[in-house]
Formats: sequence, C-alpha cells, structure tokens
Amino acid sequence: MRLAFLFVLAGTLMAGTCKKHQQTTDEPTAMGHAEDAYVMVAMRRSPCYGRCPVYEVRFYTDGAIEYVGKMNVERIGTYRARMSKEEVDALRQKIHEVGFWDFSPEYPDDGTIVTDLPTTTITVRVGDMMKEVKEKHGAPRALKDFEKYLDSLLEGRAWTQVAGSK
Repeated sequence: MRLAFLFVLAGTLMAGTCKKHQQTTDEPTAMGHAEDAYVMVAMRRSPCYGRCPVYEVRFYTDGAIEYVGKMNVERIGTYRARMSKEEVDALRQKIHEVGFWDFSPEYPDDGTIVTDLPTTTITVRVGDMMKEVKEKHGAPRALKDFEKYLDSLLEGRAWTQVAGSK
C-alpha cells in the first residue's frame, strides 16, 4: 500500500513538472527573457589590428537584449536591456526588407582573404529558418545598413550590468 502511494505521488509530481515545462510565458525569467524566447538575431564583431570595437549582441524574440562588450567599446562586460514588442516586430520585418535570406554566407564572396580587417558575423533565426553571414568587406549596401540598424537598437537603452561579468 505504501509503495503504491509513493508511485502515485511520484507520478503526480512528474506530471505537474511536465505540464509546467510545456506552458509558455512572455514573462521574463531571472535570465532576462521568457522561457520560450530564442535568439532571433545575433551579431558579433571581431578584433582587427587597430582599435575596432569588439562585442557580441543577441536580440531575443521576447525583446530581451544581451550585450557582451570585450574591447574598444564603452561598456566592457555583460549587460542586459529590453526592446518593446513593436521594436521586435520591426526587427523581424527588417530581416525580410533587407533580403537577409538572399545574402551570400560570406563576404567577400569571391574568395579574397583579407587578414587585417574585422569580421562581422550576423546569425538570424526566424522560426525554423536560420542563416549566418560573415562579412569583412565587399558586402552589399543592404547588409551594411542592417548592421547599422542593429547597432542603432543598442542606443538609448537602460542597460543593466550582469553581476560579476567584467
């Protein structure tokens, strides 16, 4: 009898746990974004032989932004901020407007190798579609404009530094 009770109790607890994980929410977790949110756009700027800004930024589908400043930037360390739902929708629209899915995976796309220029890597995911584009130079104007647009989304935010991130 006692063993049967334990099996029923364990089954009930497991069912409750499974249901909890199946539920989705738009409420931010302690990590700064909703449980079901994913990175819609990530941009990484690499070092160069000069003083190029080196950082990574991730824009989540729920509006969370994570920024990691590494070198030659105002903010060094990990920071978080938020975008409005309208800004998230505008970002999603911008991906399509610039024709991101049509870009080559790498620029220059003629095989030229340039070692002293920084690389900007942008990864986009919308639903099941995902693409990464690496750019050193020779990218189409639309890709360069998209990079500027992503940088503009970082301006004027209320950034919160993640504890112990320096």
